[in-house]
Amino acid sequence: MNKFGLPNPHQNSNLEANQFSGLVPAELGNLFNLQASVLSSNKLSGNLPVTFSQLQNLTDFRINDNSFNGKIPSFIQNWKQLQRLEMHASGLEGPIPSNISLLTNLSRLRISDINGPSQDFPILSNMTGMIRVVQRNCNITGEIPSYFWTMKDLDMLDLSFNNLFGEIPARAHVGHLRFLFLTGNKLSGNVPDSVLMDGSNVNLNLNMQNRETSPISGLPINLKGKRAFVTGVADDNGYGWAMGSLSLRYGLQM
Repeated sequence: MNKFGLPNPHQNSNLEANQFSGLVPAELGNLFNLQASVLSSNKLSGNLPVTFSQLQNLTDFRINDNSFNGKIPSFIQNWKQLQRLEMHASGLEGPIPSNISLLTNLSRLRISDINGPSQDFPILSNMTGMIRVVQRNCNITGEIPSYFWTMKDLDMLDLSFNNLFGEIPARAHVGHLRFLFLTGNKLSGNVPDSVLMDGSNVNLNLNMQNRETSPISGLPINLKGKRAFVTGVADDNGYGWAMGSLSLRYGLQM
């Protein structure tokens, strides 16, 4: 097991991709002035230390690609200064604590690939400065909250592989939204023109289903007169080709 070198109380802690394994030292939680803790891409396990509840000056916390155990801790509510939170494939389980709504300074949120029970959307409406939201494969059930369409600074919204249903509002205001990923859900209705405004750079990846009876099905979409870059349309099952072909059929200029 590799040993942590604890930073002094005034330093940021960036220990990303260092092949650390085992438990995170509880002593890290005693660095009260710590502003950034990046532990991604290691082999860390066990629960996040309860002492981390004391890190009230954190602005950046990332634990992607690890093997942690237990649920996402509710003490994240103490990190009121937090601007960036990333827990992608961390090993932690859901549900996402409802008190995440108290982190009103968040601008980048990435929680994905978590096991656990089905859950409602965590309330993010108070995070008015949100730039990127990734809640991919989080067992979220319900309709997409309307406040996402009013976040003026939102650049990316990835809600893929959940259990979402309902429609995108006809008058959805997307602001600066450039990347929208909704693959693997049960959405219905039409994709509104406001999501695909001519001249915008929206990477739209919709409800494409992988089914033998209906290999390509999804939201009806009118792309006539629209321009877009289509990237990454390649796979072993031919869905990339079919997506590009369908886009041309619906009038997209590529």
